[in-house]
Amino acid sequence: SLQVQCFKNALYATLAAVLLAASGCSSSATSSTPPPAHGAATLIYVANSGSGTVTAYPIGANGDIAPVVTISGPATTLSSPASVAFDSAGELYVSDSATNTILVFAPGATGNVAPIRTISGALTALNVPAQVFVDAKGTIYVVNEGVASLLVFAPGASGNVAPMQSISGANTMLALPAGVVADATGKMYVADTNLLAFAPGAMGNVAPVQVITGASTMLMRPAELAFDGSGNVVAPDAVALALLAFAPGATGNVAPAYSIAGAATLLSNPRGVTLDAAGNFYIVQQSNVVDVYAAGSIGNTAPIRQIVGPTTQLNAPNGVALH
Repeated sequence: SLQVQCFKNALYATLAAVLLAASGCSSSATSSTPPPAHGAATLIYVANSGSGTVTAYPIGANGDIAPVVTISGPATTLSSPASVAFDSAGELYVSDSATNTILVFAPGATGNVAPIRTISGALTALNVPAQVFVDAKGTIYVVNEGVASLLVFAPGASGNVAPMQSISGANTMLALPAGVVADATGKMYVADTNLLAFAPGAMGNVAPVQVITGASTMLMRPAELAFDGSGNVVAPDAVALALLAFAPGATGNVAPAYSIAGAATLLSNPRGVTLDAAGNFYIVQQSNVVDVYAAGSIGNTAPIRQIVGPTTQLNAPNGVALH
């Protein structure tokens, strides 16, 4: 659980150091720039696995800025949050890899507050859960790193409940899944050491319908996933030090549709990504940074903003979501 997380973090950092060819930068500025176009989103939520907290920042935050929301304390039962997601009602979902729990907090929750419900217990089959994703219908998807599986829970699931779908076994090719998203049809994409896609409704020991793998893909250890506005699957890669995007139907040894990579990007351990309505990218790095890249960024491109510094209270962030 927590020891597993620490081991993985050290492993990623070691592998990344081998590949890193350029140094990062520092920032001492504390400011909030005018927010970009972002639809209804006003805050950037981050899961801090190192401190057992969820923090949130204004959408236009830049530099060493304090969070405007902090969810922490014994009532929260947070231990090592791995991912954050929102449903259409504004409820906040947090996967906790140390306690094998999905916690759900009320809209606008802040401080030392209890979750309004949890998914936890033997029937859930949660085992070191990584990314949690909630679709427009409220269906809950989560990948387990502890037992290499993908679980799907019904909308509103609470307590010690069994998933309505479970995918695991040798045919699935799952080994150490870190990320999951599902499109409007229910097709599920999973980040492992490659990218896998499973048919809507898939259950059991089933083969993926798409496998994106090979040298041309640049994939080494993709982490938490997102969709861009064109439906491409976007994956930060903690070892390749890149953000890689693939077309929805991509399969085999294919090159990314586009990528953000190179010394100017300052990527050193990217773990989570989300996009706003304008197409800007928000990437969390376990080096305690949130990088923001302009819509349409490609190649060796610098971030337009960074949230970084001790005032931010970022601590080994894993996941990011906008609301």
